[in-house]
Amino acid sequence: MFNGTLIVGGLLVTAFSVYIAHDLAAVAGAGGLDAGARWRAVPTLFVVMGIMLAGVGAVPVSLSLLVHNLCAMGLAAMFLALVFALIFGWIAVFIRFLTADRPVEADDALA
Repeated sequence: MFNGTLIVGGLLVTAFSVYIAHDLAAVAGAGGLDAGARWRAVPTLFVVMGIMLAGVGAVPVSLSLLVHNLCAMGLAAMFLALVFALIFGWIAVFIRFLTADRPVEADDALA
């Protein structure tokens, strides 16, 4: 029962990533994000997290301890990467926010 819940949860996380990708693409198209592909990392991390979560449920410890633990460690690593990506993204936005009201110096404008 619990393993089935992990599989369904993994499918839901993967499906959620489609909505995240759609919304981020809309924001990027409106000019709210950089046109580069950096924002695509977030939905990709969610897809991998969903696959790893489903893998933890699909491969019980009694079947293969190695595969089960690899999926669990992969899930933790993707979550950690997502947290770092969001934290550093927020820090960059915060720094831009702090310097937004600063007048442009003549030397800065030429650089």
